Amino acid sequence: MNIQKSTILGFCAGVKNAVDIAEGLRKKHPDRNIYTLGYLLHNAPEVDRLTQLGIVPVNIKSHDFEKGDIAIISAHGISPSETERLTSVGVEVVNATCETVKRVQRAVEMMRERGMYIIIVGSPVHAEVLGHIGYAGDNFVVVDPYNMPKILPKTERLVGIISQTTITKEAFNKVLVFANEQYDMVEEHATICGATYARQEAGKNVAKQADITLVIGGKKSANTRALAKECEKVCKKVYCIENEDDLAYIACDIDENANIAIVSGASTPIWLIDFFSSVLSVNRLSF
Repeated sequence: MNIQKSTILGFCAGVKNAVDIAEGLRKKHPDRNIYTLGYLLHNAPEVDRLTQLGIVPVNIKSHDFEKGDIAIISAHGISPSETERLTSVGVEVVNATCETVKRVQRAVEMMRERGMYIIIVGSPVHAEVLGHIGYAGDNFVVVDPYNMPKILPKTERLVGIISQTTITKEAFNKVLVFANEQYDMVEEHATICGATYARQEAGKNVAKQADITLVIGGKKSANTRALAKECEKVCKKVYCIENEDDLAYIACDIDENANIAIVSGASTPIWLIDFFSSVLSVNRLSF
């Protein structure tokens, strides 16, 4: 089989920074409890690896933190009120929020200070969106581009629109058009991550030359799902794989003469991509 890889693979800058911070803290503080507030990134094999290092994901709302614990904010960010609650009980909070996500947080905060009605485009249960909500105040709505309402709330306020950083431009524009149909004026803030868009374009470039495209990434990763949707536009067979079982499940559909494209989500570590590549290269598709 012929294997071609996307030119953009592995962690994005924001995820790499978060992982580097977590590993650095473990080396610096070998005896302290180190937690991540939710999953540090949406990739189960990498989360398992970090957990084995003693960097443990916990639920911020239910975990019983103690004074002196270290809590790492994931690349997705959290709300200011949650940070304040943790510091008030003596937890050392380390901010590993992606710089692009921070810019969205500042944009939302600015809109709130201007008295605007804020439309947040994205999944209402995604960690990043939940963090943005914490900056929005009371005048906002979350619009899921894949499950849109029939009508948006009425408001006399100036309307501003931002998005979860990892959705596609197509999904954002769908909501933007929808909002412009219902409000007199909508102030658009472009907050889709440029690196996410570049990854999607690079992925499509290799996928259009392939018989099968393997999208390596977490099942809970929004950017991985968006990447897969983009690849489906140019390749008939697109599979999302996160672990060995996923690859074994689709093995019967992979012909030994197939042209295979490998692309990856922004939370996918290089070590996992290398593993899958080695399995494919030696045609060892049973485990």
